[in-house]
Amino acid sequence: SGSGGSGGGTTPTTPTQVTIPIEEGETGQTIANVSVTKTGTSVSVNTVTEEELNQAAGETGSAIIDTAKIGDIDEVKLNRETVGNIQNSDVDNIEITLTDGSITLDEEAIETVANTAPTDPLTIHLESVPVSELTDAQKEALKDETAPFVITVTIKRGETEIHDLNGGTITIKAKYTAAAGKTPDVYYLTSEGRLERMAGATYKDGVITWTSSHCSEYVIKEISAGAGSVNEKVDAFGDDPDADEVAQARAAYEALEDKTEVDPAALEAAELKIAKAEADKALEAAKKYEKDADVKAAVAALNEAVASGKTADIKAAAEALNQAVKVAEEAGAAADPDTVKTTPGLTITTKAKKIKAAKVKKKALKFKIAYKYNGDGKVTFTNKSAKKVKKRIVVSKAGLVKVKKGTKKGLYKVKVIAKAGATDRYRAVTSKAITIKVKIK
Repeated sequence: SGSGGSGGGTTPTTPTQVTIPIEEGETGQTIANVSVTKTGTSVSVNTVTEEELNQAAGETGSAIIDTAKIGDIDEVKLNRETVGNIQNSDVDNIEITLTDGSITLDEEAIETVANTAPTDPLTIHLESVPVSELTDAQKEALKDETAPFVITVTIKRGETEIHDLNGGTITIKAKYTAAAGKTPDVYYLTSEGRLERMAGATYKDGVITWTSSHCSEYVIKEISAGAGSVNEKVDAFGDDPDADEVAQARAAYEALEDKTEVDPAALEAAELKIAKAEADKALEAAKKYEKDADVKAAVAALNEAVASGKTADIKAAAEALNQAVKVAEEAGAAADPDTVKTTPGLTITTKAKKIKAAKVKKKALKFKIAYKYNGDGKVTFTNKSAKKVKKRIVVSKAGLVKVKKGTKKGLYKVKVIAKAGATDRYRAVTSKAITIKVKIK
């Protein structure tokens, strides 16, 4: 079985004053150093200014508060000023590093946390814990596991524990050393004792990473590297709305989740189902070129391979069909230059808007989002803001922003994306997500 980082202790120690770095998320470059008070395995961070956070956010909007370099830390406390500064800054993702790993809050999670008991400090806790500290129902769920490795993730404002992030997500990284030939998989352990697999977990360089919408206990199990490979493929197809049946592959090797060795039959069944989904995608793409002789022959070959039920043959035939479609597409474009499509540029240029509170006190205020687009399609907008912002500020598909009557003073981060559909001359295009800072003063 594997092992993780060291768990936190409870022995009282004298508080000490040290400094930690605030780092740029993209490069890891130190932007500033802030003072902290370290007491045992807990650290209280002095105020991080909005200016420091803006610098750390850089172009990507990601910043890091790094406590991992000052000893054994399983708990980080941020004062209310720092939480407010994070909420009002350019930071879209804030990563808090601790000894056993790190927790990254996305923009929606930041909003949820910032607006919960806003006058209280924020506490973030991550550590490995023994099974003896779990509830009776959780212990029962793990009774047949050999040395299960449990990670607990807690976020609190004062004494208010935050379980559901209300549309936000956290990315959790935990240090873990897997046994040779094994790969770790992550399960959400509910308080009732249910184990729910966390799809999309990855393992690299002794760190397992997964994303969740809630704080709780998580169990790391080890399965064979082969089973882990299948899990990754199924997870990838699970995001495809046209490949629903691929999700059924999970049932084909459910036994793998409770065993440390691969069941060859289950592995083969899962691989076959994934190969068939790849074939369906290739056949759908080929419909546009069904009159092309090479494509027609490749379609027949793929249908024959699917009928054979042989995974390797299906994969090879699907790849051959994809290649034939690519050649047909390129040949068609070369024969008729008018069919060549280009990708237009689409950029949202509105970055900020200042509004006087008096103007929205008695009536709503509207403004149009400005953008640059050199195509000929219809441009539409989508409001990707946190739920609380959406309640006060509405963005129409046409890009009209309405700030509702009575909206209070403050900085509102309105996150939007623009899309333009495909036309005869241009491909469909989606802009980068832009956060428009609407300041009401």
